[in-house]
Amino acid sequence: MSGEYQNALVEYLRAKAVDPSIENPHERLGRDYYLDGMIEEAASEFSQAMTEEPDEPAAYFYLMDCLNRLGRTDDALDNYETIRQRFGNEPELTSGFYEYFHMRREARAALETLASRNPDDADLRVRLSNLHREAGQLDQAITAAEAANRLDPESHDTFELLGSLYFERGEYRRAIDACRRATQLNPYGQSAYITLADSLLFLGRDDESQAVVEEMERNRQEAWRRYQDKFSGQDRADAGF
Repeated sequence: MSGEYQNALVEYLRAKAVDPSIENPHERLGRDYYLDGMIEEAASEFSQAMTEEPDEPAAYFYLMDCLNRLGRTDDALDNYETIRQRFGNEPELTSGFYEYFHMRREARAALETLASRNPDDADLRVRLSNLHREAGQLDQAITAAEAANRLDPESHDTFELLGSLYFERGEYRRAIDACRRATQLNPYGQSAYITLADSLLFLGRDDESQAVVEEMERNRQEAWRRYQDKFSGQDRADAGF
């Protein structure tokens, strides 16, 4: 282990001693290796983390991906079966990892289970919508996003999502309605304005589209001004003014 990673492990161990609830030091070092493309080293650290904390799922998922990347397919499949046996009845623990590693079938099953247990959770419907979208299942994505919107009708994120989905399906008028509502709820966002402007263009409403672009730019500048004011105000406070 190089000095850089050795020093990192020492710091992670020290932090764990102070707060035992935080991430396992070997898991954290494993992610450092993983992000740096050092997959064999990452696999070793994740294995150690699993040994030390066998009831934490993260290291199992990362190790499975490492083994797959190393061409150790049988070992990766064995690890997958271990995940199913150990955590199969805990979708609240596994769903995010299934999403992160693009295991769509498992992610969908986990999220649908969670949604049935939590019928008023809009975020679960948003996650299902994004999952369907990634799989090219546009109709199902829209159905899930509409369900999320009914549960949380004041969420600009949900309106942005709906607008982009309607746009993909060629329903430009519905995209316009959704995006206009998104910009009302959050005038400083960007994506809803872009989808709105594009939808207007597709309907031949060029002047309205240009007006939306100009409004987006004004709000972008206003957001930047507010950001600068916030920190300049903090600077003044820190200086005792």
